[in-house]
Amino acid sequence: MQGRINIPVASLYIADAALTNDESTWTSPVAATQADQDFLTDYYVPKLCNAYVYEKEGGQTQVSLYAGGHGFFADNVTPDERLVENKASGRVNAADLPQLSRYLQYLDENGGSLDYNFFRSPVSGMGGPDPHFASTLADAATKYDIGIHVFDYDWWDELQ
Repeated sequence: MQGRINIPVASLYIADAALTNDESTWTSPVAATQADQDFLTDYYVPKLCNAYVYEKEGGQTQVSLYAGGHGFFADNVTPDERLVENKASGRVNAADLPQLSRYLQYLDENGGSLDYNFFRSPVSGMGGPDPHFASTLADAATKYDIGIHVFDYDWWDELQ
């Protein structure tokens, strides 16, 4: 019986007495697990940032680029071909420098411009680069057309 779900009639009576998902969420809140927070931080929030930029600027999301024989993804490319990298965590640090290097190599080979958006995370409430990353990005901005933007407010509310 492909595409069908059979529920015994006796189960329906039990379901009537149970709380609905909405009721149970509000009457018995449960703290998010670390796995839940990791999923939100690593998967959902980046997509939300990309959607925010897409709604504001248009263009494309998750665009494949190549520089120096290496492939990588730009979070957004605006209609005027500006590259956009979005970060939403308090963990933007030296681990993110290789990605910045790929962007700079791409700009060397192809020209263009880049925006770095630092969003406050709805999960941690933090956002922005650490001092080392910020210094490296500021140095790069003296040579390349790089915009640096900090969204230190509940930007995700604008998507609703």
